Amino acid sequence: MAGTWVRLGTVRSVNPAKRELRIDPDRAFANGAKTVEKVRVSSKTSDGIVCAVETLNATPGGLIVTLGAGISRDAVANMKNATVEIERTRRTRATRDEMSAEDWIGLEVVDASGTRIGIIAGCIESPAHDILEIETPDGREVLLPAIEQTVESIDLDARCVIIGSVEGFGISDAD
Repeated sequence: MAGTWVRLGTVRSVNPAKRELRIDPDRAFANGAKTVEKVRVSSKTSDGIVCAVETLNATPGGLIVTLGAGISRDAVANMKNATVEIERTRRTRATRDEMSAEDWIGLEVVDASGTRIGIIAGCIESPAHDILEIETPDGREVLLPAIEQTVESIDLDARCVIIGSVEGFGISDAD
């Protein structure tokens, strides 16, 4: 199954002796990621190196990724300020019932008329339902429950979530 690469964050510092990257995570990954087997590290001078991940730990200061033995210490030393991405598996035949809202991170959000609302930047799990963190084009954050009343459909081929009327459901950081 092919996947897409989703930005995890930016390398703040490196420890070549331990093959560690200290990462300032993007908002969606502030608490880490569930299962990460490999990362792609890209800098302005490189197209990206795919590396095996030994461990990934979330700390109050950011994420610490220990790369597998297949990467040289010299390569790790050159990864400061690089972009780190993780692969998200794309399920082409999945239905909404087979997916969790966390699988939607990175998808575009549009309304029924096709107007772009933003990108799903994260997901908050709650006992009642998941809550989508949507980053709007103007930089605001909108929280929207991932429920039948708000999510009309998911088009995995177009990589978008179509939402219906959200009046009374959405919470904006401007509120």
